[in-house]
Amino acid sequence: MTNLELSVPMLIAAMVAAVLSIAVLLRRDAPGALWASVLLGAIALWSGGYAYEVLAPELSRKIVAA
Repeated sequence: MTNLELSVPMLIAAMVAAVLSIAVLLRRDAPGALWASVLLGAIALWSGGYAYEVLAPELSRKIVAA
């Protein structure tokens, strides 16, 4: 398995979670929408960070990403 095979699904998941977070935030008057948006934002951040960690070529960059 290459690094690209692991990171592409994580990047897609990060983008989907970010878009959903914004979409849910636009409906923040619904019950629980604010916290759902926060959770989706955290998922997007974690997925993007993990994809960066997998793609990073040097150990020092992997440590920064972790």
